[in-house]
Amino acid sequence: MSTAFIWPRLLAAIRPFSPAVRVKWSGEAEPTGWEPWIIIPSDSYLETGTMGPVPFREVDWVEVDPARMNVKGRLVAADGADRRDSLIAALAGAHLNWALVDDKIRLSGMNLIAV
Repeated sequence: MSTAFIWPRLLAAIRPFSPAVRVKWSGEAEPTGWEPWIIIPSDSYLETGTMGPVPFREVDWVEVDPARMNVKGRLVAADGADRRDSLIAALAGAHLNWALVDDKIRLSGMNLIAV
């Protein structure tokens, strides 16, 4: 299955969790820094705060950090949350293959196949 169908399913699966993400694409030697958001600004493109838009075909992988800080505002302390199990369940529900890499969830564009 083409990544044109996979990346939108990934974004839909992780959207409720608002996890930090980073992207490695073929135009850069290193991945982006951890970003608070990732979007599809137009058909077949991914974009983050510091990357993009980049065509789907040039995305090597997207990594999701299941541990994040829930920021409630400047006057309220942030709560930490590890949502790994929930994120993995959402990815399974979207029929996506993933791998754990250094406690992060990685989906690879080159061999990303729906199950």
